[in-house]
Amino acid sequence: MNNHDLNHLKKNYARRVKGAGPVELVVISLDLALDFIKRADLPRARQTVWRLADALDFKYELSLNLYNIYVVIEKKLTAGIVDNDVPAVNDAKYLIQLLLDRWKDTARAASAIPGVRSRRPKVYTGLTYGPAGLCEYVEQDYSDGFKA
Repeated sequence: MNNHDLNHLKKNYARRVKGAGPVELVVISLDLALDFIKRADLPRARQTVWRLADALDFKYELSLNLYNIYVVIEKKLTAGIVDNDVPAVNDAKYLIQLLLDRWKDTARAASAIPGVRSRRPKVYTGLTYGPAGLCEYVEQDYSDGFKA
């Protein structure tokens, strides 16, 4: 993938990530993995899938199932990288698309429930002066605008 394509992809996904909730972030990550596969950048697709696997919280039973699916996808993408196995890459693409469709269904179902709002953090960034000079700070607000 050339730098122009990569920069375009970064800008596109940066817009989508801004303000996305947890379910939307999974959808965006799966979309990104598919985009990398379409652009024949299998190492980046594989890395994107592993980042999803790393983010799983194993106190939930579903996480183990998702992890096993991510492992299968990773093996298929590795076969595509190492052996140029096109059917394995197609299998990986199919599995990612299945997951993507289910996560999109989940996002639609959650947004259709009256009174349910996603807990998107508000992030404030800026610069200030400290004893050592100019300092950068980041503050996250999960209160939906209400502070105690």
